[in-house]
Formats: sequence, C-alpha cells, structure tokens
Amino acid sequence: AEESRKQRSTQTSERNQASADLDQDIIEKLGRFDALQQAERDRYIRENKVDRAGIAGVFTTLKELFRPERASEEADQRRAAADAFDRRLETKRVASIEILNAEKEHGLADLAERHAQQRREHDGRYEEELGRHLREEEAAKRLLAVMEEERRRQMEEQRTRDGPKRAR
Repeated sequence: AEESRKQRSTQTSERNQASADLDQDIIEKLGRFDALQQAERDRYIRENKVDRAGIAGVFTTLKELFRPERASEEADQRRAAADAFDRRLETKRVASIEILNAEKEHGLADLAERHAQQRREHDGRYEEELGRHLREEEAAKRLLAVMEEERRRQMEEQRTRDGPKRAR
C-alpha cells in the first residue's frame, strides 16, 4: 500500500512536471510563430504601403486630388486586403495553438497510459508476491503440523518403551 502511494505520488509529480514542460514548449513555439508572423506583417506592409516619396508619391497625390472616389476605393481595397491578410494570420495562429494543445494532450495521454501500465505491473507483482507469501505461510503451517505430529508420535513411542512409571 505504501509502495502504491509512493508510486502514485511520483507519477503525479511526473505528470505535473511534464505538463509544465509542455506548456513552456508551447510558449516558446508560439513566441517563434508570432515572430514569424510579425515578419510576414512587416513584409506585407512594406510591399503594400502607398509610396509618398518621389515620382510615385506625386502621382498618388495627383490621383487623390483629381479622382478622390477612385483613391478612396483603392484605399478601401488596401484596407480589405490588409484585413484579409490579418484574418489569415490569425486563423493560422489559432490552428497552430490547437495543434500544439493537441500535441500536449496526446503527450499527457501517453504518459497517463505509461503510468497506468506501471500501476498494472506493480499490482501484478504485488498479487504474485502476496500469493507466494500465502503459499509459503500455508506450507509453513503444514510443516509445523507435521513436526508437531512427529513430536507427539515420538513422545508416545517414548512412553510406550519406558512403560508405566513406578511409584517409590
């Protein structure tokens, strides 16, 4: 019983440590994932920003002055594209979190199964040991009974050989 309690305590500690390690792993992986996504955002902004410098800037300014509705439509399209880009990144992040959490749960489920197998093996060894102990105890009782019977028989033979005791 004490051994089982110690085993369960050790397994609980191991599970808690594994869970903490997996949580830390998720945090680190998400940190790298977020850094990659930020790099993607930065690249997207660089590639899609409205150029206000040089000749391109002059043309942009003229378009805004002479065709404000067209400039507004293009700005709306850029915002919609940027929003769609952000939604895609967020969808990827959510999917990544789900995968990481599923991996964690799978790892913890594997650990729980290993612990259950260890408990089954321990319980099996305990049952074997208990059975062996009970068999040895039974054998000892039988041997004691045989020895007592032999002692009783020897005493009976001794009395028979010595005959009745005479009074003096």
